[in-house]
Amino acid sequence: ARGMRNVLTQNSVSLSSLVTIYPQPLEELPPLKADACIAIHSIYGLNIPIAITSIMKIAPIVLIAVRTESTFTLSDVIRKYFNKDRQKQFSQKISLYLQNHSIRFEKHTIHKTHTLKIFDIFHEALFHCYAMGFDESYAPQIIEIIKAHCKSDDFYYFENVHDDDIFIVHQ
Repeated sequence: ARGMRNVLTQNSVSLSSLVTIYPQPLEELPPLKADACIAIHSIYGLNIPIAITSIMKIAPIVLIAVRTESTFTLSDVIRKYFNKDRQKQFSQKISLYLQNHSIRFEKHTIHKTHTLKIFDIFHEALFHCYAMGFDESYAPQIIEIIKAHCKSDDFYYFENVHDDDIFIVHQ
């Protein structure tokens, strides 16, 4: 989450007077009011009804982005080795909640395939350790998994497939 927040901060510098980034968890936010609220891959692991109710209190327009079941990344390959599945069905849970509460929304799916280039395999392994809650002692195993599943030239690479559902909620 910290890495994603840093990327967002860097990419929104020119918008700094228009965008406020809150680094605390949703349930710790002070009461806020805004024109729009964007929750990009930030509600995983949260109670969906509470998360949606909380962000809908912030703004009349809410955008929620979550991965779909079709997503397949290097992280998914690594998770499989450790029997650590990605939490799934967020899109279905969000749709169900919104429909059951008669909340107007649009849902769009974005499909993107991109090549993950790995120039430093050790740092890539450390990233996966951090992202999956492992200590650094797992890095050698993860390096072997990367080597086994990634193509290699001057660097390792993997074709990630990202399918994201984007919910636009209108109040």
